[in-house]
Amino acid sequence: MTRTDKKTGEKKVIATRQMLQPSKFDVIEDYEHAQDSVGEWFSEIGLDRGERRKEAYREAVAKGETPPPKRIHSKTRDWRRKKDLELTKRERDLETRSAAV
Repeated sequence: MTRTDKKTGEKKVIATRQMLQPSKFDVIEDYEHAQDSVGEWFSEIGLDRGERRKEAYREAVAKGETPPPKRIHSKTRDWRRKKDLELTKRERDLETRSAAV
């Protein structure tokens, strides 16, 4: 992404984003296969592969059904704020129960 300096008219690169190109790397040519492989590898330590959302999407489209909605990712700060509120509420509930006992 470039930005033009208002005073000098000079164009400056303000960000570059390099993305993995599947055509360059055989191991990631099929992202779903890569996710399956990584999921198998990490299953040994108790981590599970995520949902197969693209597969569910393709199946729904093939059947003429409405595909599942796209996932909306939240910003980390919003997620943390939500978790902090949940933990605060949980802590208050525990204190209330302890006081009642």
